Amino acid sequence: MKALLPPACVVLAITVGSVLLISSLAHLNMGWYEFAFHGPPEATQDQLERAADILRGRLALFGGEYHVISGTIDLRDDGRIVASLKTYKSKSDRLPEMLDKMARRAALELRLAVVPPDPPGRPPEGYELLYQTRLSFELDNIHNTIEEQVPFFVRIEPEMTCTSFRNVERYTTGMMALPSIRIEFHPADARRFADITAEHVGELLAIVFDDHVQSVPTIREQITEGVAIIENVGKRIEARPLSELLRLGALPFELTVEPLPRNAPAPEASL
Repeated sequence: MKALLPPACVVLAITVGSVLLISSLAHLNMGWYEFAFHGPPEATQDQLERAADILRGRLALFGGEYHVISGTIDLRDDGRIVASLKTYKSKSDRLPEMLDKMARRAALELRLAVVPPDPPGRPPEGYELLYQTRLSFELDNIHNTIEEQVPFFVRIEPEMTCTSFRNVERYTTGMMALPSIRIEFHPADARRFADITAEHVGELLAIVFDDHVQSVPTIREQITEGVAIIENVGKRIEARPLSELLRLGALPFELTVEPLPRNAPAPEASL
């Protein structure tokens, strides 16, 4: 006489089998992809190690948005910084976009600015036309935000370029909880910032990051505390990556990226 499995055991066996099948299919739909970051020929070992550390932080920041399941960043003996990334095959075409973000130097610049005429027209010599994205809210529905592109003529040559900060904090202000970022300069940069604000009282100072105008405050007086505020950054979902990029610091130089062929599965690694 045949022994019959209890119904619960049959259901369990089917469930386990289904999970294994789904897991196997998911694994088949994933792949490993490799890319090499290249710095300039004169890059030093310290600069390359610094760049690799920053890229690891940026991978952790952007990986989830671009469906990266796991990955590693390794500095090779030949000076290449190699990213090994595991993602869904159907999402792999988005990896170059992420890597382009990661490869940018992303230094913060302080540049003098002026309000252009309407329409802006041609910038004066030594200036370029850049836009700041500002958010406002509908009076009858505060949940609806309106994005406005505000033009400025911004000096091409920065008064100051910052590659790292003593501290970076993200917080919200006002009834609408608009995100702002407080940046504290290192002592040498704080002294330079004090000189700039003393020399240009009454003028506009654009805070430019990655060729985007983040804020354009008016210099009302000399600032000796070594602190600057980026107000009304945008939506909170946009403020987090900006503050994290500032906290990680700028790359020592711009990087170029090239895809590499994969010959063998890469070891498992988590972001």
